[in-house]
Amino acid sequence: MPWLWLPIFAWMAVIFAMSSIPIRQAPGILDFPFSDKLIHTGEYAVLGFLIARLVGRRTAGTLVIALTAVLALCYGVTDEIHQLYVPNRHFDLRDMMADLIGGALGGCVWFIGHRRGLFSRWW
Repeated sequence: MPWLWLPIFAWMAVIFAMSSIPIRQAPGILDFPFSDKLIHTGEYAVLGFLIARLVGRRTAGTLVIALTAVLALCYGVTDEIHQLYVPNRHFDLRDMMADLIGGALGGCVWFIGHRRGLFSRWW
């Protein structure tokens, strides 16, 4: 189902665009501890959900969650490499851990929702 790839690539483009913005210390933005990790987790939870929606149709059981987390992490690695070339951004292993956790969370949400019948066949 090629149409299932479109939201994944669109969300990857959103993540890429957000990673292309140089960080500036502005008052009120990222003021609380670990806020950037929460942002990474949220971004990659959405990506994980979209990936699980695709791979969950052909992958059995909890392997969906593991595969989703690994695929989200792979994109997270490329995102961190991309940030090496953006002013005031850097490569951060903790961001990649947040990406992995977010991907797994998104995969869990899809997996649990799918097993409970919360999503139509289009989701």
